[in-house]
Amino acid sequence: MALKLYVSEASPYSIKIWALLNYVGLAPQVVHQNIINRFATIKRRSGATMVPMLLESGRPINDSTRIIEHIQSRAERPLIPDFEGAGFLAWLLEDFADEWMVRWFVTDRWAPDVAEVCGKRVGRELFFGIPVASEALGVQVGRVLSKTLAKKGVLSDQEALKASRSRLLSTLETLFEDQPYIFGNTPSVADFSFYGVLWQHRSDPLGAKALEGYPRVNEFIDRVDAWRWHKGVWLEPKLRDLSELEDLFAEVFGTYMLMLVENLKSRSSSSRSAKATLLDGSPFEFQASGYFIARLKEHLARGIQPRQDLLPDAAAKIEEGWFGVLRQLSDFEAGRQVLKEFGFE
Repeated sequence: MALKLYVSEASPYSIKIWALLNYVGLAPQVVHQNIINRFATIKRRSGATMVPMLLESGRPINDSTRIIEHIQSRAERPLIPDFEGAGFLAWLLEDFADEWMVRWFVTDRWAPDVAEVCGKRVGRELFFGIPVASEALGVQVGRVLSKTLAKKGVLSDQEALKASRSRLLSTLETLFEDQPYIFGNTPSVADFSFYGVLWQHRSDPLGAKALEGYPRVNEFIDRVDAWRWHKGVWLEPKLRDLSELEDLFAEVFGTYMLMLVENLKSRSSSSRSAKATLLDGSPFEFQASGYFIARLKEHLARGIQPRQDLLPDAAAKIEEGWFGVLRQLSDFEAGRQVLKEFGFE
């Protein structure tokens, strides 16, 4: 069945899906978005202008996570590692990259002092690379985005995000010392999501500077990117010791999941703003959103089991970190109500 994928090379979600589809043997026809097909095709077919958009026999699917869920049963290679509870962990990391890591990429790309440079890149893509005109239009896009994101508070709390980024990059640098991907010798949905954000981050001036000094992380980016160009190297599956992932999940639970808990707490009190104290004690303020309640519920659906053990013994500390999130939810009424939705008493 023919697949057509509409992408933007300035979008972490686009290159994530581009590489992933090639990896699993469903190589699509890739079409780059521009100012014409953005409206004439993408919006007309899906009702939205966001990419990636996958067309399968005329049926549009937006959102990178939904695309993966749609195609994974036909994938020639597995996207979830082979161990109990792997789906919960892999999808949690996929969402962490899409919703948390992307914040430090967005913050640096559209910071006021570099927004015009990054805007030129977007302009060249949207406006066909027409000399002068495309870059000038891109500069205007950059200025507007920078002001809009600043007004929404997305560019605030940069120090907290930078500290989280430094911890995560150091953790990944150690992790990739002995095996090439997060869970071992073969990539999962998590690796493609991490790659999408990291590749985009490295393509920007501030992001490239932030990634200096992390050679193994850069090798990881290149390794996953090779799948986008049909040059990836397949290795026989070999799972790493899950205890090696403890620091990575400590970052997930101490930043992103904490944000989701505080978001629910704020929304339940009708507050539009929320504040979380992150892993290192840094305060992080953000705009409360119903969208993040949906993200939390997806993780609860995968991570609440009718039995005590969710993960193998080697991941006992990771599991304890997850139980800590559940305890935080049980400390306030809205959290307890959400837990009850999933049969947790």
